[in-house]
Amino acid sequence: MNWEDVKRRIFAGESGGDYNALYGYSNRPGGQFSGTKVTDMTLDEALNFSNPSGAYGQAVKSQIGRVATPMGAYQVVGTTLRDAKKGLGLTGTEKFTPELQDKIGKYIYETQGTGAWAGYKGPKQGGAGDTSMDNSNQPPPRQGLLGGQGLLGGQGIGSALGMSEDFIDRLKIAVLSGSDPRGFAGQISSIQEGMQGRKAEAKASERRNKTAAVLRQQGQEKIANLLEQGLISGADAAGQLLKAPAEPKIYSELAKINADYQSGALDEQGYRLAVDAFANKNKMSIRTTPDGGFEFVQGADVGGKSMTESQSKNVGFYDRSKRALELFDPVADSLTSVRDSFLEKDPTGLARYAQSDEFQKAQVLGKDFLAPILRKDTGAAVTPTEWVFYSAIYIPQVGDNAAKLEEKKKARARAVSAMRKGLNAHEILAAEGIDTSNAPEVYDPNNQENDATPDFTKMSKEELEAWIAANEG
Repeated sequence: MNWEDVKRRIFAGESGGDYNALYGYSNRPGGQFSGTKVTDMTLDEALNFSNPSGAYGQAVKSQIGRVATPMGAYQVVGTTLRDAKKGLGLTGTEKFTPELQDKIGKYIYETQGTGAWAGYKGPKQGGAGDTSMDNSNQPPPRQGLLGGQGLLGGQGIGSALGMSEDFIDRLKIAVLSGSDPRGFAGQISSIQEGMQGRKAEAKASERRNKTAAVLRQQGQEKIANLLEQGLISGADAAGQLLKAPAEPKIYSELAKINADYQSGALDEQGYRLAVDAFANKNKMSIRTTPDGGFEFVQGADVGGKSMTESQSKNVGFYDRSKRALELFDPVADSLTSVRDSFLEKDPTGLARYAQSDEFQKAQVLGKDFLAPILRKDTGAAVTPTEWVFYSAIYIPQVGDNAAKLEEKKKARARAVSAMRKGLNAHEILAAEGIDTSNAPEVYDPNNQENDATPDFTKMSKEELEAWIAANEG
């Protein structure tokens, strides 16, 4: 069997004779490296292209789970190509032409034999020094140990142990040549031991993470962090849990404020107001840190500005109205549905089953939007009188045209903005330039004359009924 026969059998199982072939023919139209021509590269440029950390090596790794950089008609990987460059005395400036690739392929055949190609179509044989062209009486080749689907290549131990294509290729050269100058065979055991150690560590880490999750559910954030970082063992964590008092629950409130800010539910000003309210509620002071952030100081006032109780409430009302508006706006215009509004008038309530989901959702969200604006106390229900008056300003109704719906939408946005400034319902209307002479009285926590709810236990039945009629419509 001459070199031309060998070359034909290599091409049949490797590249089909394509001197620009890349893994999976990704050099062809539609491939990830479409248009890439290694025949236009110098030898050193081809070696650089085959860098394991480069785009090509990593692209192949994403497909087969390990780095491989086969190139050209002989599908030579980077390490083998470097060995051939040295063995042939090449400078690296030579073009990686078909002629040079044939020269390199023949060199690999002469030093490694056909066993260097896992896809070789024919009986494997040793290097050119092996004068036996007929392998029928030769011992089974050792390719099963090295390439293809054998022990090291493909889905074998080599792949499972995370060996790179270059490492497998070097091991292949050593074993086929009958020597192991770098002790590659001995490295397999150490790699296996390392893999077992990594598996054990992965299981231990999984157990630590599960335990840490349980600790966090019990409010033990600090102990959970120490466990996850490996600074204490699971047994130590359990011991600390038994003797450590539960972390203050108030910090979970701050965590929620931070989460809302990160998700966009709170803007910058709303976030600052919420933090101020948190500090005031928990009798803390806030001071600015050198990096422009802030920190809490328990107890003594160090110059931080605390909010009044009314200001603290305003933060909550603003947050509620802002959240409600974000949900209400997308479905608000469904309240103009004539059909759903007609079904609403059914005294039995059965017709409501035929209403659209958007209409019923908008009803609830509309009230949820108005409630914090009209009732800046404990979120008491809006009275029918208040609802009718303020709905005409903010809530879409049957018969509203496109221009009116747009104005109501803008008015809702301005109302939420005014809530951020702490304005009450009447002040918001005044800022809008709306006549408030006919507006119903709304509870104002800043008005001392309309402060606390009376003690119902001291009222007679008649007094209670009279109070309800006057205050609840």
